[in-house]
Amino acid sequence: MLDVLLSQPEANPGSKGVIKVSDRVDKPIKSVMKSCFMANRSTLDTMVISFLITGKVTVAISIRKR
Repeated sequence: MLDVLLSQPEANPGSKGVIKVSDRVDKPIKSVMKSCFMANRSTLDTMVISFLITGKVTVAISIRKR
């Protein structure tokens, strides 16, 4: 990802005022979907670990309920 940010776009005399960053940059919808997935995954991970430690489902659910 760092190479995408640091690489300079190629000079194209036909495109005035248009800056093309890279073809490899994520689209906004992909970024939103990734963040939703990661939030759900971290919630599930927290609940599973807390259940393994406490042995109680109610405590495991209540830890991440805020």
